[in-house]
Amino acid sequence: MPLLQAGFNSYVLLKNVNIPPESLEINVYIHLAGEKLDRNKDFAGSAFWFGINQDEIHCARCKSIVTNFKIDIDNFINEHNINSSNLPNYNILIEGRGFLIRDKKNKGFKTYQEKDLVEEDNISIVIPSA
Repeated sequence: MPLLQAGFNSYVLLKNVNIPPESLEINVYIHLAGEKLDRNKDFAGSAFWFGINQDEIHCARCKSIVTNFKIDIDNFINEHNINSSNLPNYNILIEGRGFLIRDKKNKGFKTYQEKDLVEEDNISIVIPSA
């Protein structure tokens, strides 16, 4: 019986991410440069961190370690014919959406921008060569 191949070819790798302060969905959006972002159409993939509300629960270990996220974008890349040679024509947005800590206006949960999650030099986009 043949073994199923696990994994994917195209992904976003976030390295050395501080442990998120709450449960968090990290979304990747990819859109053509110069076009307005459409979060529905341009959604490329996501990862989820199951965490605790560090505003209410102290976690000393959470403050001293980091983790990595590998986010599958294979289907989006294949559907849009994106490859390593045309990738510079696209903008990539990484954004997090919390599930435990309310925003300051208490109208919803906190949104994390890319810079809140990871430093730019710790982001890799892996796409097979054209």
